[in-house]
Order: sequence, then structure tokens, then C-alpha cells
Amino acid sequence: PVTRSYEGHDWERVAGPDEKIECLCAGNATERKCQINLPERLDSIYYLTLYNHSLSARNEIARFLERVSFGPTNKDLDEWNYDDLTLSMANHVKAQIETVPVSTHRKFFRKRLNARVGQRAAGPKACQSQSSWRRFTFTEGD
Repeated sequence: PVTRSYEGHDWERVAGPDEKIECLCAGNATERKCQINLPERLDSIYYLTLYNHSLSARNEIARFLERVSFGPTNKDLDEWNYDDLTLSMANHVKAQIETVPVSTHRKFFRKRLNARVGQRAAGPKACQSQSSWRRFTFTEGD
């Protein structure tokens, strides 16, 4: 593909070698017209292709939960309120902010951190159970 338009957005050039392609759109929300200027090539044929893509409500919620959590389970999807997707998504985010206690990764990280030799106790050796890594990218001097 050399250009694309999705969900009613203006046409845009996609990544690739055809940097000379121009997508010019003008007009208002109800009557929008776009013109795409394609370079002439004797060895190329251009096609205009239309795809209709839609997600089921369950797949839309699964996609949402993949973005805002560690991913959905079938139980999450079975128990979801599908009456008003936008409202149920907003309520989910609000509930996460208001009811889930704040946590950090610090305790998990420190428990598994291999301390450097000479600093505190040395962690497990490479290939031993509970080892994480041995070499460090940054030092105190960085």
C-alpha cells in the first residue's frame, strides 16, 4: 500500500519508497474531498481497494483490556457489561483508579536484583535458580 484512510480520517502516505505521493484533503466534516497524486510509472499499476473491517463487541473489549491491563481472560470477557461499550470502558478505568491500591515494581525488582560483587551480598551466579543477569549497563558514574 502507498496510502491509507481509516475510520473517516484523511488519506495519508504510508511508509515506503514512494515519498512523492501527495494526499490533499479539503472541506468540512460532512463533505470532505481528497485527492491523491501518484507518480507515473510504466511498470506499476495502482488499485483502489476498500476493506470493511469491524470487531465484535467481545473482540473490542478484548483489545481494550490488552491495552489497559495484562490482557483479558475469558472470565473477564464473559462478565463484561456489553450494553454500552464506551461507558463500560470508562467505568473500568475509573474503577482501576479509585479501587485498586497503588503498587510499584520496586519490591519485585529488588527481590530479584543481583547485587554487584563488593556491594551488599552477591546474587546467584549465572544459570543458577533465581538469577536475573550478571552484567550492568549503567554504573554510579553514569
